Amino acid sequence: MMDLIANLISGLSLGSIYALIALGYTMVYGIAKMLNFAHGDIIMVGAFAVVTTVSMLGFPPILAIAASIVCCVVLGVCVERIAYKPLRKSPPLAVLITAIGVSYFLQNSALLIWKAAARVYPPVVEGSMQLFGGKLTVSYVSLPQSDLRAGHPARQPYHSGQHARHPRRHGRHHDRHEPVHLQIQDR
Repeated sequence: MMDLIANLISGLSLGSIYALIALGYTMVYGIAKMLNFAHGDIIMVGAFAVVTTVSMLGFPPILAIAASIVCCVVLGVCVERIAYKPLRKSPPLAVLITAIGVSYFLQNSALLIWKAAARVYPPVVEGSMQLFGGKLTVSYVSLPQSDLRAGHPARQPYHSGQHARHPRRHGRHHDRHEPVHLQIQDR
């Protein structure tokens, strides 16, 4: 039973992130009547902006998130003005091909800037919470703690336990979708 609850909490956490991205796609299509395939890539650039400002520049997480929002807004406005605005009266296929091209451009730019090495975002919220009389312990919640890789905006693998210290154990990555790390204790 505790495994089910732990999986529900993990699923809701990861599903919420996917739902926000899907809501963005829906809003863009509903308003502009175009599919913006670069939407996820702009979110990827924002995530890398947060990781860079926290780990390299030493910003507090809240300030890093604000800087990431500014970065994403500026990038979104530039993409709209340079790539999409000239195509307002073009056939839908031209806009679709441009959207795919912008997506590839952002992915490859991220690969050049940040390389393909895994990066782990430090936890934002520390501590633990006991549920069900101590049978289920949420050891810490991170918003989101992810191993970000350039060119993979939707894939956010999570590492826990021993694999967090040894991500290349046995020559391969151990990717697990666990945005909320849970510990089940039998009593």
